[in-house]
Amino acid sequence: MLNWILNFFGLKLERTTAHRPAKQAIETARPTDDESVAEFGTPVGEEWADRTDPQVRPGPAAVSLVVPPIPTPVITAPVEEIPRVAPPKPAAVVLGPWAGSVTPWDQDSVVLSLKGKEVRAGLKEELSLILGQTERSADKKFLIRLAKLVDSDQLDLPPFPDIAQELDALLKDRHANVVQIAKIVERDAGLVRRVWNKASGAMYATRPKSLHHAVARIGLDSLWRIGMSVCMNEDTFRARGYQDVADAVRTHGVVTAEVAAWIGNERRGPLYMSGLLHDVGKLIVYQAASTRALTSKPSQEVVHMVADACHAPLGVLVAKMWRLDDMVATGVGYHHNPDMAPERMQRVARVVQAANIASHAAAEERAGRDCGGIDALRKLPGLIFNPAKAIAKAHDCYNQVGAEVELPAEMG
Repeated sequence: MLNWILNFFGLKLERTTAHRPAKQAIETARPTDDESVAEFGTPVGEEWADRTDPQVRPGPAAVSLVVPPIPTPVITAPVEEIPRVAPPKPAAVVLGPWAGSVTPWDQDSVVLSLKGKEVRAGLKEELSLILGQTERSADKKFLIRLAKLVDSDQLDLPPFPDIAQELDALLKDRHANVVQIAKIVERDAGLVRRVWNKASGAMYATRPKSLHHAVARIGLDSLWRIGMSVCMNEDTFRARGYQDVADAVRTHGVVTAEVAAWIGNERRGPLYMSGLLHDVGKLIVYQAASTRALTSKPSQEVVHMVADACHAPLGVLVAKMWRLDDMVATGVGYHHNPDMAPERMQRVARVVQAANIASHAAAEERAGRDCGGIDALRKLPGLIFNPAKAIAKAHDCYNQVGAEVELPAEMG
């Protein structure tokens, strides 16, 4: 019947593939990946695939009417003169200022040994290489000063603070009382302030009535951790001209130490000390860069590059000079590469690495940026902890460090 009607009007029935299913037609018209990359720099196939309905399946040949073709206008211009427009590229996801480069915890500072002589030799070689690539006179003088510090036995540092050693020894005595402990604390104004701030936190309804009350309120474990942080004070590391970055290193160290103790479930010990001192080598660099003469100031780029590259081995030398435990030296020296640490001490390095990442991630979040910290923590091997809670712990620590409370007049 259909054929008779078509014959009556002079039309012809044919089978054609002019209306093939959408996916089949696209596959025929789509340029190859090599052609699209060469032409536009982006595989066109990937963009097309996003727009193709995956549910479309090739079906039977379609029935269509053959009609006279409609003439199309002829383009006389050469093909080369026709402007080509590259397909739009998808917008990139920006994760703070480190997108496409390194994150704030990815610093290439490597320690190959915990032996003082080998650490010094490696540092001198590293500084020599940097010196050979430096052109500015002020930068060269800075590197020479730092090399001389590395050669010295004491790194131009005082011994580990007496007050911290005395407090550590007293807190190990089961018979020590609050009065004895408070007498040690009140000898250091910075220690008094930190104890008072801790005891005046939001978790307490009222402020402490006295230093004795503050010591009793925060507990001996918290007091020990605060006491150990005295070694990072300004009196120990003087960095004229770099005070802001030095203060940031100190704050980051305290937060990392608290998070490390939390992750490792350790109230006192090498985890806290390793976290506290993991970036202490940067303070050595800032000391060497400090100078009163404006004409001999090294460039900021060189100073921070050296601090990033050399802080781990410098931190090991600090731990050795202060006669701290090898566990502490390991956490300080290998927190960027725990797999290279001695096997029996790798856990310390892994905990400090995790705490360092959590501390950086919290700092970036407070600045309104995302550096991918929680994903980085989830990928760390060898530890069992909650990454989100670790970052939350770091936020709590930053809040406590930043909450300065006015001391009573008699304690000021």
